Amino acid sequence: KKWFLYLILFLTWAIICTLASCIPSSEWYGTSYRNEGLFSYMVYASIFVCSREIIKQGSLKRFVCFFSLIGNFTAILIILQYFKIPWIVEYFPYLKCGTFYQINHTGYYLTMTIISLLGLYIYTTNTKEQVIYLMSFTIQFFSLVVNDTFGCYLAVWFGTIAVYVIYHFIGKPFQKKNLFPIVIMLILSIILSDTVLLNISTLFTDVDNIVEKNDNMMSAGTGRMTLWLDTIDKIKHSPIFGYGPEGLYFKFGDTIMTDRPHNEYLQYAAFFGIPGLILYISSLFCLAKKRLLKLKELDTTTIIAIGVIIAYLFSALFGNTMFYTSPFFFTFFGIVAFNNNIKSYE
Repeated sequence: KKWFLYLILFLTWAIICTLASCIPSSEWYGTSYRNEGLFSYMVYASIFVCSREIIKQGSLKRFVCFFSLIGNFTAILIILQYFKIPWIVEYFPYLKCGTFYQINHTGYYLTMTIISLLGLYIYTTNTKEQVIYLMSFTIQFFSLVVNDTFGCYLAVWFGTIAVYVIYHFIGKPFQKKNLFPIVIMLILSIILSDTVLLNISTLFTDVDNIVEKNDNMMSAGTGRMTLWLDTIDKIKHSPIFGYGPEGLYFKFGDTIMTDRPHNEYLQYAAFFGIPGLILYISSLFCLAKKRLLKLKELDTTTIIAIGVIIAYLFSALFGNTMFYTSPFFFTFFGIVAFNNNIKSYE
């Protein structure tokens, strides 16, 4: 399969780029903060392949349900942090992060759990399950808004639209209950309008600054524009082999504002060169083409996993890989890639 071949080549190329970086010992395990060197990418590859076991054991729906509902614990903790409950703040001091290191990381995780819950809700016919999924969806979306990771907020909206488009495309009949998640998202966005409107206003201001190319352009995206342009400049100096995993940190620690560009696609290009980025995107494109052509024949849980991937890939425009969030993405990636539960499978 082409998509699998591209992934094998991507991992092989990552090894070559690490060796070419001349500091493979440091890049094997990554930085002390992220612990995401070449070894981590091999772990991701293992998780991707082992996701076949979820399908083989007939546990696909149970996994997606468990993954989604467990997100309630993080969501509730974030809400308690938001309301500054004393004993919660004492033991979990990182504001609106749950147990994560940083709010963006929490956002990556919640993006996936929220879209999972949305898919489970609209495809189930069990009333009790619908209530559980909708309540969990409400709690987690509320926590995402107060978490204030705007890129993930946009990713959830983008993923939501994708889920409904797919639902319509496969010929499912319209049901009034499917409007509830959209209504909830709108109501919560209005209730928490101080956060949402500020982010939307900032977004339009950033776009205007970029279009006009004025002095404020570099601060766009909470400083991401500076990171993106800086990373692009560094990619130009090593476009083939890149700098290896965490190479920006090890080679440019004194000049770059951070060790990551806050864009996964630029990150792959910086780490593994433009060939590495092309191999990764080619794998996604080939698998997407394969699945979209047979979308009506897929089981609903795999379709839900597709929605999760779409939302995550959108959030990746503004985010980084992390050792405790990326494994979930690669698990869903593997589910979509390896699930043979369709009428016709090549």
